[in-house]
Amino acid sequence: MPSYTRLSLRQKLGREYLRDVEVGQTTGSWGATASLTVWASNLADLTLSGEAMYERAWIRMLNAYSSAVPAQDARVASFNVGSGAFHCLVVSGTTFGSGAGYEIHTLLSPAEKDRCLTNVANLLFGESEFPINSVYGAHVYSLPTEIVDVQSVRAFGWPVGSKNEVPINWWKAVTTGSGQELRIEPSLAYSDQLLLSAITRCSLALADAQTISLPTDEWILAGAAAQAYWLLERRGPSQETAFFKESRRELAATFRRLSNRFQPRASRKIQLEDWS
Repeated sequence: MPSYTRLSLRQKLGREYLRDVEVGQTTGSWGATASLTVWASNLADLTLSGEAMYERAWIRMLNAYSSAVPAQDARVASFNVGSGAFHCLVVSGTTFGSGAGYEIHTLLSPAEKDRCLTNVANLLFGESEFPINSVYGAHVYSLPTEIVDVQSVRAFGWPVGSKNEVPINWWKAVTTGSGQELRIEPSLAYSDQLLLSAITRCSLALADAQTISLPTDEWILAGAAAQAYWLLERRGPSQETAFFKESRRELAATFRRLSNRFQPRASRKIQLEDWS
């Protein structure tokens, strides 16, 4: 299953769904004591002289040394169409050299886009397999905290990873005061391995380099874009609200369709409540 980083998801959300993001690398450098300026000469255009472009947009400087956190977010005070320089009336938090990555966001801030991605990621579920090494004679095993529901349980004898399957006559996942546990009958011998097929909740950590595994990135992006348009619908001028509302409805319908397709559903073998 493909994996997607937060950085790639945020940039694709802005560039392909909201159409409000410019991504590039600076063509100038400055020290930490200077006013934050992003010089992007590729955006210079003298035919736009006199236009108040990009005012109040957001700049996110990307950290060249660590992808864990962005280097700095700031609002654009003015844009020089002749040189392609974005001027921000804040002190640069660190030294940025020529070639540093940046993002320009015009409709929603990068922080709000990150929150939309986080919120939607927490609504998604996936299906994964969890191997658990057996303990001789044990009938109860602790389950990882990320498991929401167990679909099936299989057991494999020695050697581990072989197709020598051992029958599990009965199993049950139980939530107790100390967490989730799996109860099985019969117990297994030494060197056997349990293989659980389980439903897990998806998540997307805050670092730009962190990933989420999904069948397609369109699933999370459609949901995040619907949330983003909902925010714009609430805040936008009345003459643009109809466009934001229609976009939100279309993307919400896409998100529901993809959820019906990819969201796993509980499908377990019918068993007695208790082993007998």
